[in-house]
Order: sequence, then C-alpha cells, then structure tokens
Amino acid sequence: PNPKPRPKSEPVIGKAFGVIKFRDKEGNDYDFSLPRRDSKTGEGHTGFDIQVDPNMSPMEAASRRDFTFNSMAYDPLNGELHDYFGGQSDLANKILRATDKEKFGEDPLRVLRGMQFAARMGLTIEPETAQLASQLADQLPELYKND
Repeated sequence: PNPKPRPKSEPVIGKAFGVIKFRDKEGNDYDFSLPRRDSKTGEGHTGFDIQVDPNMSPMEAASRRDFTFNSMAYDPLNGELHDYFGGQSDLANKILRATDKEKFGEDPLRVLRGMQFAARMGLTIEPETAQLASQLADQLPELYKND
C-alpha cells in the first residue's frame, strides 16, 4: 500500500529570500513569500541585501512584487484576497503590468520572468512595462556572471 502524502514545508534553498514552499496532503504546491525589504547592493539577481520584516504592512509587501498579479495576497484565516494594484483585473484581461515602475528597474531578472509569464500564460505586456523592460536590456548580461 502507498502511504498518503504528508504536508511538508521547507525554506527555499540558497540566499534568504523569505520564501517557504508547502505541499499539502493532496500534493498541491504553494509558495509563501514572507514580507521583506530588498536593497540593491551589487550586480545581478543576487546583488541584494534581503531582510524579512514581519511588521511590514501587506500593501507595502505587495508593492515590492514584480507584476500586479504577483502582488496579490490571500489571507487564509479571513478568506480575503488583498489586491492593491489591480492584479485580479490584469490577470482576467491577460495583461502583464509592472507593480511599481521604480522598483521594477532594480532587478533585470524581472525582464526574463515577464517574458516567461507572457509566453506561458498568454499575457500581453502592457506598453509602459514593455518600455521598462527594454531599458533593462543592457543589464541582462549581469545575470550570467558568477557570484
């Protein structure tokens, strides 16, 4: 007989990104991103100082996410969806939009993530987000440097 899968959680391996992965009894995978502050300290995707901050407001935590549909948060205790930046509407309309125009430019990996989301989910990149991504093109080689 096959044993039933057990709930399992584990922190993401590598730098302290404040993410916990969880698999429930049914085998569904969930990622929980803890509220955190990022400060750009160097080149590439790993050139950040990351501090988990449990006192950060949900809206402030959501504002640092790359795209509006990634900035939504679900409160399982109250059954509430927190959508401060219109992610639900953007997702329904198949639009990929940067959450925060200034913060988007801090990490060139967001360009590659955006292309992946657009291709995988059939999203149209909002024109201002496309312009922001094109401005980061010269930073993409940073992602391939050895850390």
